[in-house]
Formats: sequence, C-alpha cells, structure tokens
Amino acid sequence: MEKQEIERKNNTFKLSEIMKNNPILQEYLNASQEFYKLFNINLSETTYDSAEKLFSFEIKIPKTFQAYDGIIHGGTISALLDINTGIPALINASEKNKIALTSELQIKMLNKIKPDDQYMCSGQIIEIKDNLIKSVGFIKDRDGKIYAEGEATLIEK
Repeated sequence: MEKQEIERKNNTFKLSEIMKNNPILQEYLNASQEFYKLFNINLSETTYDSAEKLFSFEIKIPKTFQAYDGIIHGGTISALLDINTGIPALINASEKNKIALTSELQIKMLNKIKPDDQYMCSGQIIEIKDNLIKSVGFIKDRDGKIYAEGEATLIEK
C-alpha cells in the first residue's frame, strides 16, 4: 500500500457548498444520511479541497462500535476508510454526471482505535485512469499518528 501524507491546504470548502449545484451528491447524501448518523458524521459539515482532491472530517467513534473493551471493531474502521477514500472519488465522478463505486479496499490497522477519542479522517485521490480512481485514506490522532490506512480502487459508472 502506498503511504502518502495528507495535509490540509487553504483551498477547502464545506461539502455542503459543493453539493448545492450537484444533484448526484445531493442524492447520495439523502440516501446515505442514516448511515452517517450512526457515526455522528454530518457530511455537509465535512471539508473538501478541490485542488488537492482531499476530503476530511473529525470523528469520535462511540463505544457502541467496540469489538473489545476499549477497541473499535475493525469493520467500523473499514467503513470509515471506505468513506474517506470514496467521497473524493464520488465528487470527481459527479463532475462528469457519474457515480463512483468501491471495487477494492485494502486496509492496514496500525494502532488500536479507542472509543470517544478524537480522530481526523482524511482521503485523497492519488490516480485517475480511464474510469478507475485510486485513493488513499487515513485515520490519525491530533498529533498526526496514523492509526489505520486504506487504499481503494473505485469505478466510475
């Protein structure tokens, strides 16, 4: 898996600003909002840097997603990495009036993720070739320590 540091730039927008004139993103948000509520993620308040194709948001994962006492379930981490890697691809695809679907997701768990701690989730496109988009995602703490990383291939349809 490629390791690429993701940094926030000054060219960021709230996802709600991008969604205003984008019916595909509006449809996605409407269809998936209950899923995001499980994680207390308000997609319209997340940020996206269009120049860097970088999506990010902060999260505290509730105890309901524990696998063991004090450790968040790996499936939850996989879902968050799918969000991190998928949203930038979806935004890119929606600009061509298409959607993006995850076809492959590889994850690495590097450290235990604890419930109710603050984490930064981010994802960025690293390659676009024909109808395939590759992106990477990270879950980090406020000090930049990486807890999980993922790499995804998405298909534009």
